[in-house]
Amino acid sequence: ITFQTGPGVDFSAPYVIYSSINSNTPAVPTNSTFTLVFSKPLDRNTVSNSPGYFSIYDNSTGWTTPTVTVSADGLTVTYVPSPALTPSTSYTLYAQYAADLDGNAATNFSVGFTTAAGAVTTPPTVITTTPANTATGAPLNALIEAQFSAAVSGTTLSQITLMNSGTPVPFTVSLVTGDSDR
Repeated sequence: ITFQTGPGVDFSAPYVIYSSINSNTPAVPTNSTFTLVFSKPLDRNTVSNSPGYFSIYDNSTGWTTPTVTVSADGLTVTYVPSPALTPSTSYTLYAQYAADLDGNAATNFSVGFTTAAGAVTTPPTVITTTPANTATGAPLNALIEAQFSAAVSGTTLSQITLMNSGTPVPFTVSLVTGDSDR
């Protein structure tokens, strides 16, 4: 490999730039998954679902151990609780004690939330796209976006396909915000 060094040493800490949940999110469905996006790639060896690290705390019974995955680019961490969260319960989601690829400690993150009385069983639907549905003359390099009616999980992105007259077209899919804004 070949590479060129930058102007200096990197001492900047990674931090959460987006969370699919915040303390103002009302009545979180019990079957929710959670996504955090970091400002720079994390060293996946420092992301642990051990209690108090990348984990979820049930304020009534203690630590839960979700399945925690890190995206290929190291920027996105997804939490999948198993079993589902308990209805009408207060929780705290933690992202602590990770580091980036340069060894810089990430800024610790936590957010409290309360679950709804149950799960959401209605799947999200596409409410708008760019380019618009049935548009003509779209540029060959157009950024294709879909806005959903509800939050989507980063773990389900492999279900999205791009077709040209019934033939699959290779592409890279990414979750921009993880909420109903995209």
